[in-house]
Amino acid sequence: HVADEGGFDLTKFPAIQAWLERVKAQPQHIKITDNTIS
Repeated sequence: HVADEGGFDLTKFPAIQAWLERVKAQPQHIKITDNTIS
């Protein structure tokens, strides 16, 4: 995830980190850094 690039420290928010992992595991998940989308 890129939250740290924006100055956000998610280590204090384990529930959000867990949710992000669940989102990432979803089929057809697209990373925010993926620029191959047309």
